[in-house]
Amino acid sequence: MSSAIRLYEENFADTALSSFFTIDNWQIENFRSKWRNNAKERREENKRNVLEFVKMKVNQKTKKTKKTPKKKSASTKNTVEVTDTEYYTVESVVDSKLEGREVWYSIKWENYRDRTWEPDYRLYCQKKLVAFAKTEVNSDKYALNLQETLENLNESCAENWNDFKDVYDPLAIVGQSTVLGGSVKFVNMDTVGSKILFLNYIHQHNQHHVLHSLKFPKFRIIDTSFEEYRKQLNYLSRAFDEFPHISMHFPPDACTTFYVPPPLTGLLFEPITEEMLDNRDAFPYHLPPKSNKMTFNNVKVLVDTDFIESDARAQREFEGMQRKNYEMNSRFGNSLEIRQEEGVGWKLTVGHAVDANSPLLMLTGVIRHRSVALESLRSEGEEVAFSSFIEIPGTDYCLDRREFYDFSKYIPHSCNPTCSIRLVESGNEIPDLVLYSRVRIQDSNPKTVSLDYFGGFVEDVDKYFARKKAPDGRVFKLYDERVDFVHCHCFNECRGVLYIDKSNHPKDEKATKKDKLSTLDSSFDFGGMRLVESDKIWKIQNRQFIE
Repeated sequence: MSSAIRLYEENFADTALSSFFTIDNWQIENFRSKWRNNAKERREENKRNVLEFVKMKVNQKTKKTKKTPKKKSASTKNTVEVTDTEYYTVESVVDSKLEGREVWYSIKWENYRDRTWEPDYRLYCQKKLVAFAKTEVNSDKYALNLQETLENLNESCAENWNDFKDVYDPLAIVGQSTVLGGSVKFVNMDTVGSKILFLNYIHQHNQHHVLHSLKFPKFRIIDTSFEEYRKQLNYLSRAFDEFPHISMHFPPDACTTFYVPPPLTGLLFEPITEEMLDNRDAFPYHLPPKSNKMTFNNVKVLVDTDFIESDARAQREFEGMQRKNYEMNSRFGNSLEIRQEEGVGWKLTVGHAVDANSPLLMLTGVIRHRSVALESLRSEGEEVAFSSFIEIPGTDYCLDRREFYDFSKYIPHSCNPTCSIRLVESGNEIPDLVLYSRVRIQDSNPKTVSLDYFGGFVEDVDKYFARKKAPDGRVFKLYDERVDFVHCHCFNECRGVLYIDKSNHPKDEKATKKDKLSTLDSSFDFGGMRLVESDKIWKIQNRQFIE
């Protein structure tokens, strides 16, 4: 089997979850009958998805065949290419090794005797990779000194390259699999360099909770931790009149991964400014103090109870940015849910059928000058910048969501998304970014919230392939040229290639990831992902958009 095989996750696991824990009442709700009603349709849909997912060209052979030309000598011959396609399914990932700055994995195939070594950048089998990562660590102990481990990342890898493979690669697998809900693959030829950049981001921006996912805690711990989390989340959200009702769903049965919910001290209910962040003690509504209490998988996700119990906290004396008062006319009335998906983390969905053109949620983050987004791209890489920064059109600003964000952080990419974003008047100079439904969202799609994160790069990608023909497909063309790019796996009118490396030396095989990022084309004006559909600023009244 050729090492140039393109690999895909082979199975869409049946997601007929039998029960969920809900955030508004601590009980187990049975959903079996709901899932049975559409069992046949879901099985058929899964079959179609599986076929799309695994039927990829992995081996080409050129054969010569004779054609009888018209009005020509019978000795004249034409040659045509006939493609022999073979399909292979990943059974498991069993080992890893380093080849220069590339990570390779040993793959065991279903119904195939031999294993093969495949480079990370060609793999798209997150669940199998995460399962492999779990075999490489002591799930009971690996996270105990996680912060110290990440502090020593650069020094350890410089002294002993094997430390990366044995210690840091399993952590990178876990973290990277959750970016944009696992909907895209950031293809980097310098896989070691890109993973180190990502882990440094995790450490510098206090996202360690993402890595505490390789141990499934006892349900007793989940129950007690979540009860505290639920109470504090409800308490904090009451200060923000527009925050929609959000239910949180945990796995009903033990599985490979357990994703800790975002720390409440990093969860924002409305946007904040850099000045507010620098003077966080004056804004405890938005930036409450952290508790030292361990929860879930030994992660500090709670707010200091002294702050929660303070009577002063009940007064609205700590206002943030000047904002319109929507207390008597909330813009959002639809319930949302976040639920865990094994191997890819949290995903945001609607809690019920939602009509098209319905406002759903206000996006939050730290409002910074748009130049910060480009600085992040140069220093932290595409994986961080493209999943963390959103451009605010008509201004010089963007939303920075690296450390402080809301539940919309868990929206995956789709080339044919159910949702989009509009600018809405806020009462200050920076308009709100409001998530809304482009189409009716219901069981048939199925209550999925998705966004097209990469729509701003469509023209660039088309221009690239207008200059360079790709007879075997765009993805294989970039593989052959060894160019970094973002590969989509949404399978929903999918564009395939979403973004292509914009460095001045994209094909330089000796260039590290840092080298490429430091030579980004000077004409590339990145100020955040272009998610907002236009510069037009809307109003919302009675939960409807008006001009």
